[in-house]
Amino acid sequence: MESRKFLTIFDIILLAVLAISMIFFFIGSVSTFNLGDKAQISLLIYLLLTYIILLILVLRFKGIWLEINKRKIVNKFIDRPVEKIIEKPVIKYVDKIVEKPVIKTVYVDKTKEPVKKFKYYGSTLQNTYHKEKCRFSGMIKKEHLVLRNTNTYFKKKKFHPCQNCNPGKK
Repeated sequence: MESRKFLTIFDIILLAVLAISMIFFFIGSVSTFNLGDKAQISLLIYLLLTYIILLILVLRFKGIWLEINKRKIVNKFIDRPVEKIIEKPVIKYVDKIVEKPVIKTVYVDKTKEPVKKFKYYGSTLQNTYHKEKCRFSGMIKKEHLVLRNTNTYFKKKKFHPCQNCNPGKK
């Protein structure tokens, strides 16, 4: 049983549109350029050769003139012995009777520890200190943070006051 590829409707319409466009091209070029008889004949021959080449390419691409796939379907039974038997253990699940769990309610009193607030935040990285409300105090990383309620610590350690919040002035 051989399979053949035929032209589809799209291919036929494409070839027809190509032929019509070549005819219009020929008529338009003859009328526009006022070609003589020899030039008209040579233009017509070039257009016909181009159309024939395109037609051959489409037909060859579709495989109508030259069939590439000439395969035959053959049913053969191949008898091969089993080379290796693999045995796997079967896991068997046993249902166990489980007693209903006893649910006990336990109440835990959580007392919130008050958050310690400090008036001044210092940075050991830049040796500066800020007021609590300063926008730069929130940018200090935990490993460089120093918290105090008075600014005397920072003055003794020679920290510079922030230029934004001016913690040294009251």
